[in-house]
Amino acid sequence: MLVNKGGQTVKKGTYWNPSDGHRVDLKEAGVLPGSSGTTYLKMPAGGMLVVAPVVGLLYVVFLPVFGLIAVVGMWLVPIFGVIAGTALAGIKLCSGMFSTAGKSVSFGWTPAASYLSGKKAAKKKEEPEDKEEKK
Repeated sequence: MLVNKGGQTVKKGTYWNPSDGHRVDLKEAGVLPGSSGTTYLKMPAGGMLVVAPVVGLLYVVFLPVFGLIAVVGMWLVPIFGVIAGTALAGIKLCSGMFSTAGKSVSFGWTPAASYLSGKKAAKKKEEPEDKEEKK
């Protein structure tokens, strides 16, 4: 088995804990140190000579990237905080203005009125041309 846990009985060989970098050499079958949460990889000494420089190279290559990300984050987080605060204040101000303006403006819209039969026509009053003609 390539992956073993702490406290497990294993055969002789070289076991490496990748989380803390410790190497355990067992000359005969035995128990790996640590709790069941500790993980060990069975690896020959030559394999460790290959893995160690690769891990070091990854560390050297990505450390400046992590530094740049941290610096940019330290600059951008406060800037975005100010922008977000300003935007929220503007939204609150504008929503108050629009609700006040909306209450004072009326377009005469009556959504319940359907007028399916048409609007009632106003009655026309007939005016006599001459008041004397009626008498």
